[in-house]
Amino acid sequence: MDYNKFEQYPFEDDDEFKAGLEQILSNPGVDKTDVELKAKAFFFQKRTGEVIDLDNYLKWKQEQEGQEGTQASGTTDTSTEEPVRLSYAEVIELITSGKPVPGIRDIPSVVLGTEASSEPKAQQRKKPWEQ
Repeated sequence: MDYNKFEQYPFEDDDEFKAGLEQILSNPGVDKTDVELKAKAFFFQKRTGEVIDLDNYLKWKQEQEGQEGTQASGTTDTSTEEPVRLSYAEVIELITSGKPVPGIRDIPSVVLGTEASSEPKAQQRKKPWEQ
């Protein structure tokens, strides 16, 4: 996947993107940076038809920034993080204490207004016993 095309897309000039993002960000309790990235991926797919996997994109972006950093400093970072392995009891303890569980993505609860939904155009189908 060529993420450079996604990076270079002119989101600032896309009025439809700006209007949609404004509407989404008007909801309280929304993580603005995360939602903005997801909105960019959605509109990029809508415009170009290319699907952006955000997890892979973020990894790619970190690699790009890491390459720029190593080119500037001339050193390489060889440290790798291993995934955290927790027992069932540790996971339960984290959940009951309200702490975040490592490795679990936080999905924001975004509620779209009624103006974002469309009106039904097809007639409602009859139930089998109504036929």
